Amino acid sequence: MTARFRLADVGNTRLAMASVSPAGFPESPLRIAVPIADPSALAPASPHEELHLVTVHPAFRTTVRPRLEAAGWSRIVVWGEDVEIPVRHGYPSGTRPGADRLAAAAAAFRRARRGCVVIDAGTAVTVDVVDADGTFVGGAIAPGRRALAAGLRGAAPGLPLVDVPPSPTPFPGVSTAACLEAGLSAGFGGLLRTLAESARAAAGPAAPVFVTGGDADAVLRYVPDVGMEHVDALVLEGVAVFAGLLH
Repeated sequence: MTARFRLADVGNTRLAMASVSPAGFPESPLRIAVPIADPSALAPASPHEELHLVTVHPAFRTTVRPRLEAAGWSRIVVWGEDVEIPVRHGYPSGTRPGADRLAAAAAAFRRARRGCVVIDAGTAVTVDVVDADGTFVGGAIAPGRRALAAGLRGAAPGLPLVDVPPSPTPFPGVSTAACLEAGLSAGFGGLLRTLAESARAAAGPAAPVFVTGGDADAVLRYVPDVGMEHVDALVLEGVAVFAGLLH
């Protein structure tokens, strides 16, 4: 296999990109903030290289795609828009899960070859179930670590602005900021545990759980006893599966 393909996952705040080469699939893709400040960092290696991607960015076509084209990409394949995603799901006709969720599900099933659970922790936290046939069953979408804190701040602007700590915070807090951290920590940890346990029950008690996304390390610290495998580039692996580059 020659490195004629690049893969990308365009989220709400970050774009992750990786190449496929004979050496195998990388675990540490390039990540850059969206909107893209310097398109040259994402330029293709040759005029014949193809970019295959999934996106949940609401303004991808009007803001992100033009920047990728300005970087030199002439062949961009958006899975879920330009090409149908080859993952079965039970959503009502005319609707489908997010393309990134389907990509992560495809990659997780490729690794497990049985029913499994996928946790993707970024701007949002998604917890999804894949059945023994590789069908995307469904799951849940919850606020991510920073979104959880921002939501409270938006509803109560008089409170100090703090993030959900990257590791569980002990109770009780001894200042307003510490109390907020303790409460947000409990909320984040509680939603992770509840959703992970529900997903495991739906997929089967022996189902492997894969975790990915920018806050995957935080998830591992908040629910260490769930038993998860951290796969840094799970969504990109799924895009490689869609493109026929991984089997």
